[in-house]
Amino acid sequence: MARFDRAKPRFKPQPTVLVICEDTKSGKRYLEDASLYFRVRVQVDIIHCGNTDPKGIVKEAISRQGKFDHVFCAIDRDTHKNFDEVLNLANTSKKVEVIVSYPCFEFWLL
Repeated sequence: MARFDRAKPRFKPQPTVLVICEDTKSGKRYLEDASLYFRVRVQVDIIHCGNTDPKGIVKEAISRQGKFDHVFCAIDRDTHKNFDEVLNLANTSKKVEVIVSYPCFEFWLL
């Protein structure tokens, strides 16, 4: 008699990650290149949500968090007046994490 039992999976499912950037070009491109260079083995979506204000970026992250295991917001510190409010807003979610660059993201690449 034939057995149709399926073997247990050998590999863990890979987490899904969303990274939301402030800009449409440089930050997004740098992060995409870094994920290729470091051979990231997770599903990473890197997007620009149309907002450059940190509060808008974090709100977008919170609204999209249901589809992902982790959500990161890449934000430059710059001179945003509502920056502390943004960090507190991000802390209300377990999946959303803010990655802050001082003074700006491009500085660290140089």
